[in-house]
Amino acid sequence: MSIVLKRFEETESDFVLRMRSDQITFMFDPHYLRDYLSENNEMPQVEKWDFPIIYCTFIHVMELGLGDDTLLPMKKNPREQNIKSTPSRRITHSLKNTDIAEDGRPHNSFFYLLNRGIVLVAHKVKRLQNVVFQGEDEIIPSVIEVTMDKENEGNIDGGHTYKIIKKLL
Repeated sequence: MSIVLKRFEETESDFVLRMRSDQITFMFDPHYLRDYLSENNEMPQVEKWDFPIIYCTFIHVMELGLGDDTLLPMKKNPREQNIKSTPSRRITHSLKNTDIAEDGRPHNSFFYLLNRGIVLVAHKVKRLQNVVFQGEDEIIPSVIEVTMDKENEGNIDGGHTYKIIKKLL
């Protein structure tokens, strides 16, 4: 059975982003992991881990097309983004010069090589299964849901990439 959700939602304090994610990896804080492994003979379960976790996922840039007036929280990004710099122009060029992949979405195999991606800080990350986004028909088997405090969390690195994606979508 599938659940119907919005791609993003905002409350007074939080921004919730949901994205298709076919591959998700995670890393446990090494200091706490060392202690855990000294007492246990197996890796901890993500759902039961009470310490910081780094999630890493590849998502398609189209998943960030939230609409012209919607932006990820950017208050914690340390600098203003100059999308006219040489690295920014290279990222833009790599996004514009694309082929169409088998799934019908634009694809450029060099894009991910030209930038480090986007880093978000969030207080809650969940994996959801069998999601249908509102207004769409496709059942998506794996979705990552990221909940960020609009004042204290959000995009901390990759602001240039994010703003370029927003400009081009």
